[in-house]
Amino acid sequence: MLLDNRLAIQLSPLVGGPAWLPVHCKVIVDDSHVFDFIPMNATSTETIQKLISLQKVPATVRIIEKSKTGEIRRSLNSRSEEDDELSKRAVLFCQEYDQDLHLIDNNCWSFCFDLVRNVTHPESMRRIF
Repeated sequence: MLLDNRLAIQLSPLVGGPAWLPVHCKVIVDDSHVFDFIPMNATSTETIQKLISLQKVPATVRIIEKSKTGEIRRSLNSRSEEDDELSKRAVLFCQEYDQDLHLIDNNCWSFCFDLVRNVTHPESMRRIF
């Protein structure tokens, strides 16, 4: 789903989930940065049991920087000098996002919407988390 010429939301399968069920949400910035929010130990039985019983689980934000040679995972602390303001705001938002994942209250979808709102309207963004 293209939001504008620089931002898109992309659906994909859950980590370890079937390829035919794209219910996970990611934010794409300038076709060069991918941001998403996933549970730590996403495929462990304990994590899955907690999630389906509507309990919170530890989670992490992934930042993937795409290059012409493929995808390169990048740590939250590194920034390339080519990053523009939109990407920098997205990385900063992700660095500050320290939340557990809950299927109803705080999931990949709510993370994506908060990220998009933050990078497109940073002056009006109130931190809810």
